[in-house]
Amino acid sequence: MTSLARWACFITHDWGSDELGRDNHERAGRVAAALQEAGLAVWFDENELSGDVNAQMAEGIEESATVAVMVTSRYVTKVTGRGPSGANDNCKYEFDYALLRKGVERMIPIVMEPRCRNTSEWKGAVGGKLGPKLYIDLSEDGPAFEAGIDRLIDEIVKLAGAELPDSSGSELGAGHPQPRRATGIADVSTKPLATLDDREVCALLDGLRLNALAKTCKQHAITGADLACASDADLAHLGVALPMQRRRLLAQIDALRRTGVRLDALRGPTAGGASGGAGDEAPPPVQPRHAAGPSSEALRAMPWADLVATLRAAGRADTRTAERCLRVVVARASDGVNGEGGCGSAARGAAADAGAFGALVEAMGEHAAHAGVQELACAALIQLAAGADAAGISRKQAAADAGALGALVGALTAHREHVGVALSASWAIGNLCIGTDAAGLARKQAAADAGALGALVGALGEHSARANICEQAIKALGNLVATAATTTAASSPTAAAASTAAAAPRARTEESVDGALAAAVTDASLLALDRQRDALDAGVLGPLLAAMRKHAAHVGVQRFACMLLLNLASLADQTNGGLARRQAIVASGATALVVEALRAHRSGDAKTAEWAAQLIGVLVAGVDHAAPARKRAAIDAGALGALLGALSAPAPDQNGGAAHPPAVVENALRSLGAIIAGPDVPGPAGAAARAQAAVNAGARTTLDRIAAGALSDSLVAARAREVGELIRGLLAHAAHADVPSVGAAPSVGSARRRAGAAYAPREPSFGGAADADGAHPLELSALNSSAAPLGALLTPVVPAEAVATLDAAQSRKARRVPAPQP
Repeated sequence: MTSLARWACFITHDWGSDELGRDNHERAGRVAAALQEAGLAVWFDENELSGDVNAQMAEGIEESATVAVMVTSRYVTKVTGRGPSGANDNCKYEFDYALLRKGVERMIPIVMEPRCRNTSEWKGAVGGKLGPKLYIDLSEDGPAFEAGIDRLIDEIVKLAGAELPDSSGSELGAGHPQPRRATGIADVSTKPLATLDDREVCALLDGLRLNALAKTCKQHAITGADLACASDADLAHLGVALPMQRRRLLAQIDALRRTGVRLDALRGPTAGGASGGAGDEAPPPVQPRHAAGPSSEALRAMPWADLVATLRAAGRADTRTAERCLRVVVARASDGVNGEGGCGSAARGAAADAGAFGALVEAMGEHAAHAGVQELACAALIQLAAGADAAGISRKQAAADAGALGALVGALTAHREHVGVALSASWAIGNLCIGTDAAGLARKQAAADAGALGALVGALGEHSARANICEQAIKALGNLVATAATTTAASSPTAAAASTAAAAPRARTEESVDGALAAAVTDASLLALDRQRDALDAGVLGPLLAAMRKHAAHVGVQRFACMLLLNLASLADQTNGGLARRQAIVASGATALVVEALRAHRSGDAKTAEWAAQLIGVLVAGVDHAAPARKRAAIDAGALGALLGALSAPAPDQNGGAAHPPAVVENALRSLGAIIAGPDVPGPAGAAARAQAAVNAGARTTLDRIAAGALSDSLVAARAREVGELIRGLLAHAAHADVPSVGAAPSVGSARRRAGAAYAPREPSFGGAADADGAHPLELSALNSSAAPLGALLTPVVPAEAVATLDAAQSRKARRVPAPQP
């Protein structure tokens, strides 16, 4: 008879960080925990080995059926003998000994970081021996990670074959102990965890190799009932110091509550109390992932109605079936296979009709403590509610009606530290909160009422090093605080009056309000202001700006950070509260980061450039006493150069197109106008100094080139008025600024002909950012796209004294005469 392996799999891995800064040991531990949950015995270093390390590693390899090689760049380097420990590195020893004892056939390559997907980069023995083999990809977090684990389980079962113990466990007696959390296939003879006495608890913990904890529990007479309701804090008080160990132990306890404790785990020499030995009893099993419920193949063959019914029937005790169902839901909603619609949209509609949203919310409630189920359910909600067309919006509403928003916030709150849950839940919340119609605004408010703002801010802070999570959390926050009111022009008297009346929606009084004004102040706009205030109260600016600094090159983070800031700083709110939010954003240092986002992405991502250019103007706009300081701060942060860079395109391309989209040009011109225009004060923040700064930055040259059509005729036709306003603004301060010679248009002669009427620079008006993903995009309705004759719009109107001073300045320049000194 074929002898049974002591372990189904030996895991060899590097303990350091991977290329994305993730803890590779922690991720390897997640793989080991999943294999254990599948009923497979695993050799894995949860803690640093002590004593005869080489002997322990050699024994583990010799008595394992397979070896899982977790490939990272650091691991490959170490196996070549070029790591810090040279030829004495443990990774090299494990790999070399596995080749000797198990051969390439029993070694399973697993890619743990994206760059290692290219096997040609695997150097030395790892590349030579494992490069030709098909690898399992665990480089990404989220559903792809879970799917990879399933493939790993299948591969281990296929390679190990008859060496895995059978379900009777007859060959796993005291003479063949199970180490390190490892289990064979579950014994059907079990005992409920809550019925264990203190001696049995000690035996159980000894079997889990938690000898110190077993001793502590013996001292305090901890029973199975105590262990079944233990919390993280309880385990910390009992001496389990590492948070990761506590989380894993809590997951084991949860599994034991559901499946019971195998009786042979309670027998043996340690049953009378914690002996302090290495632990000779097999630890208790959990329900094997491959032992119950329909197979993945059977689930994939089911129509949607049967698949949804199977998910509902899984219940709290059958986590494995729930996970398999959810993976099939995600896959089918993504590609629309199985004959129920040839595309994802049709498959999503069929799933919704079959009641999938209700089943998903029920599964999240039934398995609230299981991070894997939560992650997959979030991913399923993302796929099923995808789409910006009418059908997609309808599915978003169906998901919200089924209670998905509350379930998502609950998952994100309970599993905030879990990378996959944080990513998928943030993504799903943002997706459901798209829309600025009445239903869309109601979904935003429902999410806020469920606590989404605080949960998302917490996830953003918790995972600040992970750009993908930052992107999704920021996007969701931006969608949550958006409202149709952000599209209203700041200069609209009705909107301004309405927002003024909405200054304190939480403290509404019985004061009389004019009837026309009351009609403009809707409950939705009041609640939107509440959400914007709540976001700032939740501390969003700190982690948001930290993410912008850390991920300056990441397009998604920068794009949606600008969107979120735009919605928080909305000029539609002309109350003191709205001004206070803009002041808080500026005071936090956001202006410099927005300027850098525009500078870095103005040619690479049109939407980032559009929103960043617009946001600069929104932050500096206003006629309040602090406005000149905000404008000067933007200048000091380099805003003029960044905005002019967004306008200064190289030569038009071969098709005659502009280098920057019209929306970018439009917003850059308006923001330049916002910096130059506005109240005048003495000193460097005054209008004259701001105009001089613009001139020094090359504004006149750029604007003249646009006016003359030197960059693109489309820019002149679309933005003639803005160019004219800006040039008039600069010329209005010619008496104070050493304005260089004027370009092709407008000429100084035209300025002289129209001299006499003083020019008063006007504050431009701005719209709001769009909801992410393009559903119900907010139109920049306040922006003027007048096609009035170019000559009439570009004729500056300046004081006669200014023209005389300008003429004198040009004459001195021609004669190279220095300007008179005061």
